[in-house]
Amino acid sequence: MLLYLSLIYTTYTHCAVSCCSENSVEGVFDEQTFCVDYDKFGRMTQHDLKPNGQAIPVTDENKKEYVHLYMQWRFRVGVEKQFMALQKGFQELIPPHLLKQFDEKELELIVSGLGSVDVDDWRNNTRLKNCSLDTDVIKWFWKVAATILVHWPSVHCVHTIQCVCY
Repeated sequence: MLLYLSLIYTTYTHCAVSCCSENSVEGVFDEQTFCVDYDKFGRMTQHDLKPNGQAIPVTDENKKEYVHLYMQWRFRVGVEKQFMALQKGFQELIPPHLLKQFDEKELELIVSGLGSVDVDDWRNNTRLKNCSLDTDVIKWFWKVAATILVHWPSVHCVHTIQCVCY
């Protein structure tokens, strides 16, 4: 999981730094300093991204440093408690020593499955309430589902199933 968070952090930081490099912060970050305000259990709190951060304005010269420090805080400190709770719950289900043999792609496959959808299997294993397979809306749904599978990448189909089923 830490590797997954690290990949997200690296990707977002790279995108933010690229955007920041191509654009001036003048007029955008006029009052921004190396300090962030955030809600902590209903109370606004400040956090200095570096010592004396409240007194250091973000400029074109230091904007990359600001982005790196902000992203680091946001991904590592800003969600640490939530991540630790998620990790603890996950580890209650699956002991960490059993996960060490898998890389992030293999773990995703174990947790999420293949990501491909067999519409016939889906239809045959669907329980309907207050309608039947002969209901027009249900017929239309399966027709659209079959069409989507032909034209959309599998990941979109899996997201569609998640939205419909839950």
